[in-house]
Amino acid sequence: MNETVAKLVDIVFRDTERTEEVQILYEQVRMDCQERFEDLIRNGMDEDEAIAAVVESLKGMEEVLKEYPLRKTEEVASEEKKVAQPSQSRIDLPKDAIESIHVTVYSHDVYILRSKDEKVHVYTEAKEIAIHSENHAICVEEKKVNLNKKEFFFSILRMHNLPDEPLYIEIPEKNSLSADISAGIGEIFWEGAELGSAMLKTTSGDIHLKGQECHIGKMEIRSTSGDVHLHDDADADEMIISTTSGDIRGSVQCGRMEAHTVSGDMAIHGKARELHADTLSGELELSGTYDTAWCKSMSGDLDIDAACNDMLAVSTSGDIHLSGKNHTVKMQSTSGDIITTVRTKEIQCTTTSGDVEMNVRESEELERVSAETRSGDVQVLLPKNQSYRVHMNTNSGDSSARVTESLDEDAPDVDVRSVSGDIRIQ
Repeated sequence: MNETVAKLVDIVFRDTERTEEVQILYEQVRMDCQERFEDLIRNGMDEDEAIAAVVESLKGMEEVLKEYPLRKTEEVASEEKKVAQPSQSRIDLPKDAIESIHVTVYSHDVYILRSKDEKVHVYTEAKEIAIHSENHAICVEEKKVNLNKKEFFFSILRMHNLPDEPLYIEIPEKNSLSADISAGIGEIFWEGAELGSAMLKTTSGDIHLKGQECHIGKMEIRSTSGDVHLHDDADADEMIISTTSGDIRGSVQCGRMEAHTVSGDMAIHGKARELHADTLSGELELSGTYDTAWCKSMSGDLDIDAACNDMLAVSTSGDIHLSGKNHTVKMQSTSGDIITTVRTKEIQCTTTSGDVEMNVRESEELERVSAETRSGDVQVLLPKNQSYRVHMNTNSGDSSARVTESLDEDAPDVDVRSVSGDIRIQ
């Protein structure tokens, strides 16, 4: 049997009295977990991912074991002491004495706060966390076992409410310090601390970023399955956020922002000079004000209500919904529908089999409308009381244009084409 799987099952059952019935259940769960682990490995999953899947499958056992009597309190307490024996650890240094902060913990939450004086304070009551300074840097490390195994053990321990002391970092205003914070399954709470640059990383813990009128030069955030929460218009010159399955939500203002996720959802309200947001299968909701915005999804829908000078929205099979005031708009989809209600100067929509619905009726300075689809239908609603240069073509679909047409070169250009879909312009 895999040693890690065996230890995980032992931890789940550690508080429960080993009656004959519980022992039978324990042996059955051990066998099921081992079989699940081996099946996942055979199907190409690496060991850490397979262990993570086993951890997830064990989370329901807490409710099942509530039906059985607990072990004697003194036995449990004796084992808990082996896991966590808190003692205080602390370091305080003037901000000019250090240049960087490096943190690697696995199971503890990390709070990054604004200092009330001109010193950097780092402290915790967790015995397994060591804090020291060297070469103008503060280093924090959680001692003991291998990173991945430790993370998985503690995810089970947390279900049983064992003590877990956080790490606190207090940073004074107006500094150029850099910070590299890794918290494993622990959560990271960034609350009003200013830095020159920062890297925040977790495996499954959430990351919370609260601006509170502070500014960060460059902020990079990475998480595998933890969510990223942006509060109070978190402010940075450059912000890069990436997750695998975690969601990205909240409000932010920055010079340049990137947000990437594989299957997590995004809901971002922001103000930025430049935005790049992409997801493979998650949903993307965007609002705010941007100079340039680039949004992409493979199968997730894009729902955008923003003011933007240049907007590009691309989807393979997801639908695209766009509203707001956008100077120039370019939208591309393979099989998803494109639906817009915008005020714009120039808009271009291209799709293979999806339908296109373009409502630009409220546009005051419209110059060009372009739509092209192979088999989808196209409907265009133009501003009234105006004439247009209309170019319309469909091979086998029906078409109609209920607008005043003009040969004037200054008239807005409307170009709509489809192979087999219907076209309606009005």
